[in-house]
Amino acid sequence: MPPRHLAITMGDPAGIGPEIIVKAAARLRDRLERGALRLVVIGSNRALEQARAAFAPGLGIAEVAEGDGGWPALCALQAAKEGAPILPGRLSADGGRFAYLAVERAVRLAQAGRIGGIVTAPLNKEALNKAGYHYPGHTEMLAELTGVRGSCMMLAHGNMRVSHVTTHIALEDVPKRVTPERLGRVIALTHEALGRLGTGRARIAVAALNPHAGEGGLFGRHDIDVAAPVIAEAVGRGLDVVGPVPGDTVFV
Repeated sequence: MPPRHLAITMGDPAGIGPEIIVKAAARLRDRLERGALRLVVIGSNRALEQARAAFAPGLGIAEVAEGDGGWPALCALQAAKEGAPILPGRLSADGGRFAYLAVERAVRLAQAGRIGGIVTAPLNKEALNKAGYHYPGHTEMLAELTGVRGSCMMLAHGNMRVSHVTTHIALEDVPKRVTPERLGRVIALTHEALGRLGTGRARIAVAALNPHAGEGGLFGRHDIDVAAPVIAEAVGRGLDVVGPVPGDTVFV
């Protein structure tokens, strides 16, 4: 059986999404032609065509509808009705509207089993909010669309995974967001995700909030009073968790 399509959500059509999508597809042409990879781009077909003409004129991208059967290996699905032209580099509510509706449609297709996964191109959070979609980023949007609670963002590079206890908030708001409940939830989610990703040893280090993990309370007691008991509780449940580890050494 050929692989299911991966959906690439365009992000903001005024941003870099259309350009990097067509350039990536051009580099992946051999795999697309061999049937080893299938991609459906969801967003503004107008913006995608402009990018294709400018950066990958030899690339063929078929426009399809959601109800069509037998999508070709590389195709484009319109996320919403086109309005006035969305100009590259120009922030607009319409750009935010397309960014949200592309993700919404991709989630619906994933839940229906039509696609095998979602790859997201960058969106503009200001444009997203101007369009009336008040999310700080993709993570929170995907969580609400899929009806899950207590989500967190995990970054990956090489053999390292980094989960965020807090994400897109002001620095002054971070300490009050790092609660025992939130930290415990992120540790549990990270441990579960590492298992599902097939990681051999799921060893988790918790980064300290304060310099030197508070230096015995000299630089704050948050790591001592909040993080340390949560970590001890996780260890008691059999998880391989260490910390809090000062931020200047945790990645070492």
